[in-house]
Amino acid sequence: MLAIGIVAAVLHTAWAGWLHARASVVLQERLTTRTQVALMHRYLSAGFADLQSMDYGGNSVTFSAASNIVQTYVRSATDVVTQGASGLASIALLCPYDMGLAATVLVMTCFTALIATLLSFREMHFAARNMGAASEAQQLLYTLLQAVTTLRAFQATERLIKRWTERATAQARQTVAMESTRMARAALLLAAQQGVTFVATVWLVHQAVDGTISLGVMTTCTMLVGHVLHSGLGITQ
Repeated sequence: MLAIGIVAAVLHTAWAGWLHARASVVLQERLTTRTQVALMHRYLSAGFADLQSMDYGGNSVTFSAASNIVQTYVRSATDVVTQGASGLASIALLCPYDMGLAATVLVMTCFTALIATLLSFREMHFAARNMGAASEAQQLLYTLLQAVTTLRAFQATERLIKRWTERATAQARQTVAMESTRMARAALLLAAQQGVTFVATVWLVHQAVDGTISLGVMTTCTMLVGHVLHSGLGITQ
C-alpha cells in the first residue's frame, strides 16, 4: 500500500506539473496574440496628434514589453493559485502536529515575502527607467541609420552619436541597478530558505530527542515545512 501511494503521488505531481506548464503556455500565447492585435488596432485608429507624437523607439519597446507583461501576468496568476493552494494545504496539515512550528514557519515566510516584494518594487522602478532609456536609444539609432547622409552633410553625426552614447550608458546603468536588486532578492530568498529550514530542523530534532514526537512525525513535519517554504518563496518569484 505504501509503494502504491508513493507511485500515485509521483504520478500526480508529474501530471499536475505538466498541466500547470501547459495552461501557462496556452494562456500566454493566446493573450499575447490578442494584445499585439489590440495594440495594432489602437495605433491604426489613433488620432493625428497621437500619431505625430509616436516614434520608432517607443513603438518598438511597447510591442516587445507588451508580450513580456502578458507572460508575466499569466505566469504569476497560475503560480499564485497553485503555489498558494499547496502552501495553505501544507500549513493545514502541519498545524495538527505542531501549532507553534506552523506559526513560526508561516511568520518567517511571510516576513521574507514582504521584503522580497519591496525589492521587487525597487526592481520595477529601475526596469521602467531602463525601458525609457532603451526607447530613446533605439529612436536615436534609427534616426542615425535612416538619415546618415543628411546628418553627415550637416556635420551632425558626432552630436547624435554623443547623445546615443549617453542614452546607451544610462540604459546600462539602469540595467546594472535592476540586476543588482534582482540578485539581492535571490540572495534574500536563499538565505531565508536556509534559515527557516535550520530553525525547523533544530526545533523538530530537539523534540525528537526529548521523545515528544516520533521519528515519523519529525520526517512528516520536515517535509511539510519544505512544502510551505517552496510555496511561499515561489509566489514571491
